[in-house]
Amino acid sequence: MEYLYQAEAQDCVRFSWNIFPSTNVECKKLMSTSPLGCMYTPIKYTPTCPTVNYAPLKCSRCSAYINPYCEVNVDTPRKTWSCCFCSQGNAFPQGYDGINSVNLPAELHGSSTTIDYILPSHVNEPPVFLFVVDICLKPADFENLVNSIIEAIGLLPKNSYVGLITFGSLVHVYELGFTHLPKTVIFDGNKPVTSEIVQHSLDIGTKSAGGKIEPNYQNNYILPVEVIEDHLKTILQSLYQDPKPTPQSSRPLLATGVAVAVALHLLEYTFPNSGARVMIFNGGPCTQGPGTVVGLDKKEEAMRSFHQLNKESAKHTHKARKFYEQLSTLAVSHGHAVDIYSCSLNQTGILEMQSLVKETGGLLFTCHGFGDVQFINSFRKSFTVNQNGELNMAFNAIIELSVSDTLAVCGGIGHMASMDRRTTNVSETEIGIGRTSVWKASFLDNLSTFAFYFEVVNPRDRGTPEKPAMIQFKTSYYTPSGQRIFRITTVAHSWVDTSSRPGIDAILTGFDQEACAALVARLVVYKAEKEETNIIRWLDQHLIAFTKRYAIYNPGDEYSFQLPESIAVYPQFMFHLRRGPLVSIFGQSPDEVVYHRYYLLRETTGNVITMIQPSLDSYTFDLEPSPVLLATSSLLPDRILLLDTYFQVILFHGKTISSWKKAGYHEQEGYSNFAELLKVPQEDAQMVLEDRFPHPLFRDCDEGTSQARYLLSVVDPAPPDNSAFSVNTDDASLQKFMTHLKTFVLKQK
Repeated sequence: MEYLYQAEAQDCVRFSWNIFPSTNVECKKLMSTSPLGCMYTPIKYTPTCPTVNYAPLKCSRCSAYINPYCEVNVDTPRKTWSCCFCSQGNAFPQGYDGINSVNLPAELHGSSTTIDYILPSHVNEPPVFLFVVDICLKPADFENLVNSIIEAIGLLPKNSYVGLITFGSLVHVYELGFTHLPKTVIFDGNKPVTSEIVQHSLDIGTKSAGGKIEPNYQNNYILPVEVIEDHLKTILQSLYQDPKPTPQSSRPLLATGVAVAVALHLLEYTFPNSGARVMIFNGGPCTQGPGTVVGLDKKEEAMRSFHQLNKESAKHTHKARKFYEQLSTLAVSHGHAVDIYSCSLNQTGILEMQSLVKETGGLLFTCHGFGDVQFINSFRKSFTVNQNGELNMAFNAIIELSVSDTLAVCGGIGHMASMDRRTTNVSETEIGIGRTSVWKASFLDNLSTFAFYFEVVNPRDRGTPEKPAMIQFKTSYYTPSGQRIFRITTVAHSWVDTSSRPGIDAILTGFDQEACAALVARLVVYKAEKEETNIIRWLDQHLIAFTKRYAIYNPGDEYSFQLPESIAVYPQFMFHLRRGPLVSIFGQSPDEVVYHRYYLLRETTGNVITMIQPSLDSYTFDLEPSPVLLATSSLLPDRILLLDTYFQVILFHGKTISSWKKAGYHEQEGYSNFAELLKVPQEDAQMVLEDRFPHPLFRDCDEGTSQARYLLSVVDPAPPDNSAFSVNTDDASLQKFMTHLKTFVLKQK
């Protein structure tokens, strides 16, 4: 596995299979059991990545760029390079006259498989932050939210542009250019708004000679933070809650849909195709106007449930989703991202609004209140700076793939939108967002990761290709300072004939269990959202087919069954995936499911694996902290456990440890070793909390308490006779799961 981590550190990519099947026939057999794909993190920082201040050389035939795998002829007067994708010969331009075999440009060095080019930019607008604030919150939540926004404004670069919109029963757009007192333009929360209505009401844009209104960044609503910072903070501190009274049996009048529409139309006429983030803060569902997700009366209408969704009887869901999808299309077309910070004990309509964040690459966060440490720290972390001292953000990103003629692109899964550019290397087999080789993400950070899927199209009669399988990732984006960066990552993979067992054994040496589990998890969630598929059944069939193809056994002989080391952990990943919150909706609301799956579709391979199979570390006397099995057998009375599920961090004290702690032994002399034992896992938990975005929910619990149920629901419920601790559940244990898997594999023909 070490070489896989090294490849990820250098090129920010992990493939499920690092050796490819040599023909389309063998590839179909492979894809029927597991995907051929990769997890790619476009702007992840890598210290080995060189940065140059010129444009890359592009092949004159295909869309690929020069890279270390290209053959070059630089020791003759006519210096040329041959494209490793299409074999086209290309001449070096004049600026490369001084190169030779010992003086090669940076892009041809063997370590430059990933390289950043700084390109001339035709736009130089700084980032825009448009805050859209719910003013129907509870007083404590409202005060905490205002304080967090004021703190965030202080973290913004001084050249950033900011704007403010508030919403309740009405939508207020603040005219920040009028500094004598707060001045707003008001929109009725019950009436739909169009771009023309917003343009006319706010008097934005410039009339061209032909009478058409053209965008113009000069306006009174979105201004440089260095100019209006004090005035904006004064407005925020003087904000008051919506004066319209809310009866106890009713929900507040919230025009969320109109507020989002006004925000996006405002940006449409002021900062089109510029890096902008619409940051929505809401504490309840939209209850009036377009985008309504539930009625006002709590007694007459409850928030939709999975039961209603399955029966297609949710009153507002379809219409609301369609409305927000139209707004998402508008945001994507202008390169604007939408973030949703939704904090409430109840559902707020994330299910209906999810396209706003998923298609634009925006951030999604939810917790119980704006005063929770989860929100405060998560919101603060979203404004951290990178190694260059800039905000950890990228805007208006375009991701394009080039592959050699023996491969085809099936599609991608992640928070991005299709650019509908279909080239010859696009496959007819569609996986995720397919039928294109170019995608757009309005916002990226160093964790934004995309899954891409491929297939081999080399005909069987051609045999094994002589040249390696080539894939090139091309990502262009703008930094917060307006600088345009073009990152090129080029990878090569060898081929193997998998028509025989030796070939299968060879291809297994390049199998990445973690990357494959992440790709399958994304695929199964995409199927759950876009197709009417029984995803538990689909996962089971996938695992049976995968095991049948790659396990070693004699048909009908259970004692001969064994899993090669390279796939030994993969069935465990599938076991935990099918019973975890990413796949199972038991005990979750529709909004919670969307939230969990949002991060599955966003995060890196390592973080996705933590979501699939949480990590469990043990702390005890006389032994160093160490990982232990995620099973009830690890729950011992003299042990402290630290569970990381990605969304929660749980510190669990066994019965003996708990009783000693309650007795106060750690505060007495002579028990320093016990005090140290309690201290170390607390420090480790704090490290996880500080590094993670979003900030996880932290639980500190003892065996036998109600909070311990969160750990018990995750561990493998091993049979009581094999464990010192039993969990009452209908779920099968891993042992029983593996027994049934073996049975199905041996019985199937």
